[in-house]
Amino acid sequence: MLANDLRPVRQVYGSEGETLITLDGYFDFATRDAGPAQKVYQGINSLEFFVGHSMEGWYATGGRSELMKAERQASWHGTILTSGEFVQHYPVTACCWASGNENINRRGFAVEMEGMAGQPATTGQQLTAKKLRGELAAHAGRGYPHINAPGGHYTAPLPILSKPDGRFVVHSEVATWITPNAGPTACPSGRWDFMWSGVATQPQEENEMTEAEIRALVDAAIAHQFPKLLRAAVEGGFTEESAKADIAAFLGGISGTTPTAGTRFTVEVVS
Repeated sequence: MLANDLRPVRQVYGSEGETLITLDGYFDFATRDAGPAQKVYQGINSLEFFVGHSMEGWYATGGRSELMKAERQASWHGTILTSGEFVQHYPVTACCWASGNENINRRGFAVEMEGMAGQPATTGQQLTAKKLRGELAAHAGRGYPHINAPGGHYTAPLPILSKPDGRFVVHSEVATWITPNAGPTACPSGRWDFMWSGVATQPQEENEMTEAEIRALVDAAIAHQFPKLLRAAVEGGFTEESAKADIAAFLGGISGTTPTAGTRFTVEVVS
């Protein structure tokens, strides 16, 4: 493999096969928007935890500027926009300044979710969050179940989690895990509860065509092409009747039916 070949592979953590995380630590479906290189701890993240955050705002109108401020002691691996797009700022190996104390920051993959307290995650955000968890689990060789913290937060460090163990946690559960820390927080205000309370499904888009509308378009396209194909076949030496039958069968295979000339279509030889 070439040194600059970033095809998805599992590396760093020793697992085998393919994943959607590239050699340089980015999800291959992510939009990259790199944060300041100096706003991380030295070392490689152990990825024992997947940590959910709420941005309490919008990436384009505040979140990004906070990330880019050199003096702001905050950084995180990526942001899930309300559209479901995932914007990644640091590789999964980075130890970002996100979750309140150095212990969890060196052991957790931190993701901000665009939006405000009281605003449920969109379906797109839910689908992306679960995709991230699944791909990170495959990459790191861990599972990320949510195990409720006693009293809503961990008051002492958990033991080092050896593979295949892992945890999904939210910011408030681990913010004061050790001292010193940045203090308690309500983040993410329940906005990640879908990770253990249900499965998001993809709703039908408002502008999605109905089956009947799709069928009408297919029929119109077939009816338009039939005479042209028939003329070409006749000019090529086929009889009109045999050409009609063969073309009807061919186009019927495309449309998912088996039309016959004179029933499904009005067939005329185009002069």
